[in-house]
Amino acid sequence: MVETRLKKYDPFCMSNWRESRIIVGREEGADRQVTAYVGKDGEVGLQVHDLKGPGGEEYEFFVWVKKESRDALFLALMDKLYGDRQSCASGFEELMEKNDVPCERFREWRESKTIVGDEDSANRQVVAYVDKDGGMGLQVHDLGGPRGREDSEFYVEVGADEKDRVILALMDEIYAGRDTCPGEFEELMEQSGVSSERYVV
Repeated sequence: MVETRLKKYDPFCMSNWRESRIIVGREEGADRQVTAYVGKDGEVGLQVHDLKGPGGEEYEFFVWVKKESRDALFLALMDKLYGDRQSCASGFEELMEKNDVPCERFREWRESKTIVGDEDSANRQVVAYVDKDGGMGLQVHDLGGPRGREDSEFYVEVGADEKDRVILALMDEIYAGRDTCPGEFEELMEQSGVSSERYVV
């Protein structure tokens, strides 16, 4: 992780955010508020505002992932939330519905990560993916299909134009209400090989 201090231009100013969602400190009087956001340039991050930071003073910092790493971020978040859960496809569809994000089933992908099962021994294999057009979703392959019948396969996909909302929904679902989420987010990015940076105000 790289720590940066910016003096003049603040690319993390709220007016430069396309989408944002408070995931920690929604209640009034909270000592810490964490906001997940997507910037106008496509970066994704967390703004952390501690009213009682180090030494009891107010403290603010950002942890973010550059636009170029958003697909890898999506795959890491999908694995974190749904890894090894057999019902992850319906869970993903429910999360998209809860967040008013249209999704459908199908597609081909350009980047992927197996999050449930493996090719050799699992009854179900689920792959999170980003398709060639920037859409994202899950491919589910059941060996033996429903109730032991033929193999079956289906996809649950969200269009590329919904990527910001999907990433914020995943971050909210994973980290909502957790004061430790900035460090956990940085750790997940490091474990997943996704470059992240920290900006201290």
